[in-house]
Amino acid sequence: MGLIALALLPRVQRTFGWGYLCYSLVVLVIPLIGTKDFMGTGRYVLAAFPVLAVAGMMLAGSRRRAPTLAVLTVLAIGLVGASSLFAVGRFIA
Repeated sequence: MGLIALALLPRVQRTFGWGYLCYSLVVLVIPLIGTKDFMGTGRYVLAAFPVLAVAGMMLAGSRRRAPTLAVLTVLAIGLVGASSLFAVGRFIA
């Protein structure tokens, strides 16, 4: 998710400007250089809200429904899988 967020940074700059680009870059670089196992990266990606806004705008603006349905399907499968692993006490990495 961190790499996808980094790939969306140029789109953040075009959509929102340099300020949000710098904010998102700092928020994303902290876990990438600060941890050895990337365990906190998901929390930092959530803090980079301009990246999430751009991703949502891209999905909402697509002319076909296939990309949106594909993303929602993958996320739903991941949610069910991670929830079931958490319910039985497995470590989710």
